[in-house]
Amino acid sequence: MNKKTLIILFVIFIFLGVVASFSWWSKCLRLDKKTIIDTELSFSMFTKGATSKISILKEGEEEKIIKKENGLWKINGFDASQKAIDDFFKALSELSIKSLVSRNPENHANFEIDEKNGITLTMVKDNIISTFIIGRQGTTFNSFYAKIKGGNNVYEVSGMLRDKLLQSVTFWRDKIIVNVPREIIQKIEVVSDTNPLTVTKNKDIWTAKRFDKTAILDEATANRLIATFNPLEASGFLNEEKQKEFQNAKDKIIIFIYGSDNKPLAEINLFEKDDEWWGQVDGKDIFYTISPYKFSDVLLKDEDIFGVK
Repeated sequence: MNKKTLIILFVIFIFLGVVASFSWWSKCLRLDKKTIIDTELSFSMFTKGATSKISILKEGEEEKIIKKENGLWKINGFDASQKAIDDFFKALSELSIKSLVSRNPENHANFEIDEKNGITLTMVKDNIISTFIIGRQGTTFNSFYAKIKGGNNVYEVSGMLRDKLLQSVTFWRDKIIVNVPREIIQKIEVVSDTNPLTVTKNKDIWTAKRFDKTAILDEATANRLIATFNPLEASGFLNEEKQKEFQNAKDKIIIFIYGSDNKPLAEINLFEKDDEWWGQVDGKDIFYTISPYKFSDVLLKDEDIFGVK
């Protein structure tokens, strides 16, 4: 074996040794950036099961306080949307650190990462309280800048968390009006001065009655009607002024849902206003706004039922 071959083999040996020991010597030289970053921005430690409280604060906006009470999530005292909570923790778990972009506190304003311009996110787990400052959007649509409160290091973080933090309290609230399992619904009654309707199930056949007319609903129409209530979801909530208007309204429509033996399952009071529905479930002190299309399969016209105009 000649001298040139020995030198080549020696260089290859050294290279392989460097690669194999990278994880050890990179930590010693502080080149393992991911370990440093993950330790400082500890988003991943806050899971749905372990977290008890979340605070989201942006100057000039209503603070959002999300708390777990007796196993149920609340947002500013209201029931929270299970989907919104799940989506938040999913977004949290999918965050990844792209890079360290600044160590200079004088640059914080450029990233909108000071407490005046940024979003302050505080999360509580057991006795651990961590506060992060979320800045402006990063170099891509699904990235943003972040740092720990009191820290100088600013990181670009990849993920969709920032968009969720900017949402209003209404976004986080539970908007499910009713959720009645379709298999237990036996009868639906619409009380209306102009278009009353009673739909009754008998051996998987749905019969509709309006005034002195009756008809058997086709399967597709019946399925769409029943699916309206499992679940029926609102678009938002009425303010106090609109709540009073709703309560004083005279021409409401009432939808009764019954189970077996004519057992009442739900009563929904509705009032049509400015191309949307306002609604309330009997027994609940919550007033909803509902998109008009939500009842298109319930408030059926004669031609939908009887095939005549």
